[in-house]
Amino acid sequence: MDGDGTVKIWNSATGKELITLNGISKVSSVAFSPDGQRLASVGDDETVKIWDSASGKELFSFKGHAGPVRSAAFSPDGQRLALARADQTESMWDSATGKELFSLKGHAGSVESVAFSPDGQRLATASEDQTVKIWDSATGKELFSLKGLSFGPRVAFSPDGQRLATATGDGFIRLWETINLSPDIRQARVTNWLVANLFGKTPLRADVLERLRTLPGLSRTQRQAAFAVARTYHESAGLLNRSAWGLAKLPGRAATAYQKALRYSEEACQLEPKNGLYLNTLGVAYYRVGNYEKALATLQRSDEINKTQFKGSIPDDLAFLAMTQQQLGHAKEAQAELQRLRGRMKDPRWAQDAEAQGFLREAEALLAISKKPGSK
Repeated sequence: MDGDGTVKIWNSATGKELITLNGISKVSSVAFSPDGQRLASVGDDETVKIWDSASGKELFSFKGHAGPVRSAAFSPDGQRLALARADQTESMWDSATGKELFSLKGHAGSVESVAFSPDGQRLATASEDQTVKIWDSATGKELFSLKGLSFGPRVAFSPDGQRLATATGDGFIRLWETINLSPDIRQARVTNWLVANLFGKTPLRADVLERLRTLPGLSRTQRQAAFAVARTYHESAGLLNRSAWGLAKLPGRAATAYQKALRYSEEACQLEPKNGLYLNTLGVAYYRVGNYEKALATLQRSDEINKTQFKGSIPDDLAFLAMTQQQLGHAKEAQAELQRLRGRMKDPRWAQDAEAQGFLREAEALLAISKKPGSK
């Protein structure tokens, strides 16, 4: 479409212009027929033109009600053409002859967008009156209305026809139910939402199951259904690791926070046992809870993986290896790891990294304290 009164057809794979259609006023919308053989163009001159999309030949044109045409849509079988108009009406036409079948009235503002459901039985229209109306496309009877939209609405059905998406000028895309749901389906959706909401608050399945055991307001059947969903819910290793890292990376937190970090990181590593960053988080968590033997073994594994991936050891591994060795009484090994850490901090990747700088300071402080007379 263009403001110069033309419609251009392009090769979608190459971007090459194939055909230019002329003799059109300002075009507001175009629509291909389902078989791709015809193209409908509509615009401000109140005229609808049907074109042969292969040759660019105009097949016929027609005019309907007064006022610009905002949008057009072919029915899934290609036999009908629905038009959205600025005069607050929608109309249904025979796409082969240009004969009007019937008009739909009910909006109080310009109708901006129109869409058929995939089975062709329903028609959705969106208007500047901030509503979307669903119609029986065979009879023109209004089925129901959706309210509360903003300006510039556009509509599209989902491929299964059960939902409708609306896009509006306020930047929101909304999804709507377009069919009556059975009580069982509604309850299943409530259950899925409940479980997803709990996993959003705590990423560990065991915690979610424990919360479900004591959550008030659930019937026995509802609780059993929620348990069934939670047991098969996909845990996210990435979310578990991020949650664990947020708890474990800083010193001085409560012991309960470090215990929680350990549980999260253990589960993340169960899901992805060869992920070096997840192993680093686990090693840090072991260090924070005082399990230095496990911390050392885990951090050595993470360092082996990470130095291959990052073409050299990362400060997170080296800092906690230095501190773990020191806590185990291995002063010589601790100093060696600290020197490696200082060397890596000269790399531009880490020199300005605030988190890495914090780990360096923590390691230097621990090893400096251990050097003082009377320190163990």
